[in-house]
Amino acid sequence: MFFFFGIMPVEKRLPYTLGGICSHCGQACDYEVFLVANCFSLFFIPLFRFGKKYLVRMSCCGNVYLLNTAFGKQIERGEQIAISQKDLVPYSGDFSVRSVCPHCGTPVEDSFLHCPHCGARLK
Repeated sequence: MFFFFGIMPVEKRLPYTLGGICSHCGQACDYEVFLVANCFSLFFIPLFRFGKKYLVRMSCCGNVYLLNTAFGKQIERGEQIAISQKDLVPYSGDFSVRSVCPHCGTPVEDSFLHCPHCGARLK
């Protein structure tokens, strides 16, 4: 008998429409809130998630911050709460959509030299 199981990363953007001033670049921007976790699946059916983190990416410069879990759960339930800079902790872990093109705002991978959407040089 064979069992097909696996663990894969899951990333979900949460509906959050408020913004603020970025402490890194000083520009007004939108806060993009993401739930990232690992998902255990059996026979390609997701069973449960573990290692949940709530991350906030700044739309202006692409910096990523770790959000308090209690606030993340409220946003996941659909509540629109105000996030301040004191609620955010700089995050240096791996996050696949953390860079954005400064010219058009398209999410890009860190290894890209040019934006695939507008063609502008990134580095």
